[in-house]
Amino acid sequence: ESGAADCEGPASGERAAAAAAAAAAAADPPGAAVLWLRGLLPGDAEPDVRALLALRGLSPGVAERPQAVLLLPEADGRPAGQAVVLMRNRQGAGAAQLAL
Repeated sequence: ESGAADCEGPASGERAAAAAAAAAAAADPPGAAVLWLRGLLPGDAEPDVRALLALRGLSPGVAERPQAVLLLPEADGRPAGQAVVLMRNRQGAGAAQLAL
């Protein structure tokens, strides 16, 4: 199971990833929200992130589209232990923040 994740705004070195996440959210219907997860295990993959969300009953809040879960790499390509998840709405993102 993945470690506990928290949801915060981007640090200075993560601005490009945050911009990409915002662009992904903008491509979806109004009300979609981006959930920023930190504290994931470096080896986690998309199914691990989805399993973490499912364990806490948050899967219904994830947007139904390819690449709704994006793992963020470090500048050198190594896993950063972070992901962005496109949520259907702010309520789902808020529920995830409280649960995680």
